[in-house]
Amino acid sequence: MSATDTPEQPASAAAEAKPLPATPPAREYDRTGFYPPEGKKFRIWALLGWNVAIIVLFAIVAAIINNLALG
Repeated sequence: MSATDTPEQPASAAAEAKPLPATPPAREYDRTGFYPPEGKKFRIWALLGWNVAIIVLFAIVAAIINNLALG
């Protein structure tokens, strides 16, 4: 007898579902540290500003090293 020859479950058995809990489970919050502490909003412009500052700092350091090495 193959898998296709097995009788299917009756519709009433398939329709039975577990009842939903009366109260939803407590929300789990992210604990990775990527989000700011409570009360502070995530500011995308501050993040982009820090990224630009780091890029500018690297460019200045690269220019100084270039002048020292080739100067």
